[in-house]
Amino acid sequence: MSFTKRRTLRISLIVACAVLYAAGAYATSYIESPWGMGQFRPAILIPLTFATLFDWGTAAIGGALGTLLADSIKHGQLYIPSLVAAVPGHIVAFFVFGLFTSKKFSWHNFVKGTLASLLFGNFVTAFLYVWFVLGTPYVGLIIGLTAWWYVTMLPFALLFTPPIAKVVASATKGYVREEVYSSSLSETRVSTFLALFSSGLIFLIVGVFMFLYPNSFSNLFSIGKFNLVKDLATQVTTWMFVASGSLLLIISLAVLSFTRNRKVQK
Repeated sequence: MSFTKRRTLRISLIVACAVLYAAGAYATSYIESPWGMGQFRPAILIPLTFATLFDWGTAAIGGALGTLLADSIKHGQLYIPSLVAAVPGHIVAFFVFGLFTSKKFSWHNFVKGTLASLLFGNFVTAFLYVWFVLGTPYVGLIIGLTAWWYVTMLPFALLFTPPIAKVVASATKGYVREEVYSSSLSETRVSTFLALFSSGLIFLIVGVFMFLYPNSFSNLFSIGKFNLVKDLATQVTTWMFVASGSLLLIISLAVLSFTRNRKVQK
């Protein structure tokens, strides 16, 4: 393939990623976190699919443009907080994903890359967003937003991206990584279960500790305006960790049971 065709294809992929992600992100943009900041974003699986099929750079640029477009449409103007926080957060996320999958792709590396990318990408976004919007890096809110995005994105990223990528890869052989359509999704059974189960267990443990020792964790919200509602903010964060941790554990067990039953049937 000539350089011109490769460049044209890459631009087309970036545009497709950005448009699809913007549409998906906007569809759930009015479902917000318990703190009224941060959105429900299952559409993260769209740029993640592009990163899996092609390369992290395509997903990083497409994801950054897509999130900026969705946020700007929602607010009726260029949304500067998205430009300052979400754009670099997406670039960091897919750069980290690329560290795990660029040299040698496998579904095991996909799972590890997804965990790391969601963790680092969401932390960067939360840190920059809270600091820019509120003027102070509220530790409690940064932790809460990072956890909210992580736990609401993880199931969609791990459960839906691989089968979607496999279907697309099978229909577009020669344009995507050969390893994506040549490797079996059965590789992801145990690693996906462990990723969901361990994340859920950690979240649940953190939530229980926050419930048992609320005064220690309330200090995370004892800055500025949050000092007036630190107890309420602590309670909201506690129940978010407990509920999301429990949900991830249930999903992980359901995944293990479903995949085991399918294996037995075969």
